[in-house]
Amino acid sequence: MARSKRTRGKRKMNPTLFVFCEGETEESYVAFLRSKYRVPIQIKTKIAGNRITQRLVKSYMKGETQTPKDKIFLLYDLDVQGVLERLKKIDKAELLISNPCIELWFLLHYQNQTATLDSGHCLRILKNHIPNYRKGAQKDSVMSGLCEKADAAIERANELSSPDNPSTTVQSFVQLLKDLKRNK
Repeated sequence: MARSKRTRGKRKMNPTLFVFCEGETEESYVAFLRSKYRVPIQIKTKIAGNRITQRLVKSYMKGETQTPKDKIFLLYDLDVQGVLERLKKIDKAELLISNPCIELWFLLHYQNQTATLDSGHCLRILKNHIPNYRKGAQKDSVMSGLCEKADAAIERANELSSPDNPSTTVQSFVQLLKDLKRNK
């Protein structure tokens, strides 16, 4: 009896989400989301600080295997003068911005925030809800608490008008991961 030949198809490449971050807080949050949602994609982070430019993004992407479904995200706070203008100059990147800082996104998990505030004030209010919160290095228990309240935070963030103070667009990234997990 003759064996049938196997035909080799093209190998399906899962998309990669490239997330350029301002600092360690953003990077640790993305790392937590990656482990929580475990979607069939790669999420690669790169701390670029305030020196983010089109050239830096292109340089980093040059050594990476890319697919048409890949996406680039820029996860930044708007508490530094001129950063929004710099971010807008980067082609094909989705802005994940928080004004004044990413702690606003975390705060929205616990309460509405419609009054203007600065980063220090935002951090103080957040510590009322998460006393052991430390900028830069987050424990899984802190992050898990945020995930339990993510739907409320998404609703509250959608009520705000970006890039006004206060506002955030981080919810679009979390919603994307939730959708990818649901369609897995």
